[in-house]
Amino acid sequence: VFALLTVLMGGLWMAHTQMNRIPDLWEHVYRVSAITNGDIIPRHVESTSRYHSSASDNVGGKVDWKWIQLSDAHRDPFDAGVVDLDSITQTDATGADVPFNNTGVYSPVSYLPQIIGFAVGTTFTLNATTTFYLAEVVMLLTYTILTTWGMSMLSTHRLPLAILLLSPPVIYHFSFAISADSLTQALMILFSCMVMELYR
Repeated sequence: VFALLTVLMGGLWMAHTQMNRIPDLWEHVYRVSAITNGDIIPRHVESTSRYHSSASDNVGGKVDWKWIQLSDAHRDPFDAGVVDLDSITQTDATGADVPFNNTGVYSPVSYLPQIIGFAVGTTFTLNATTTFYLAEVVMLLTYTILTTWGMSMLSTHRLPLAILLLSPPVIYHFSFAISADSLTQALMILFSCMVMELYR
């Protein structure tokens, strides 16, 4: 029941949330794309964004054109990290070097669900929008599996914890977002359940 409610409520939030209404979304998208292109460790890039305006200080990697174009199409003051197209200097037919200083600090491991979604999208030549939502679905399923696993370990207090985990402040938006925080939150819930059961 908890798993079904997590998928249902997370899915409703996912359907309701605009692409550009998740904090630092495009910087996380750039980071995942760069990882899939082999830029595991961020490196110096000369392009800029409103958020990362100093070309001499910027780090990032090679991002596929489809993600650059999608982020530009959804450019919004809410996320100042969308790359300035006029600042791009290093390009080829498949992508360009763009900055994502603030997400470059995260371990690639924290992006594993999204990496899977992006890889599937590339394998089946899906467009950016379809791949975007596929990655969110993969993240939501991963989040559901990990949090349900944690709940299944508890012998007591399942109901209050289920109410807490299904409440909007917790389940929205990191149950599905393309973000390093999504997997981190799911793993922290799993770990917390382990600790609660160990010391009950």
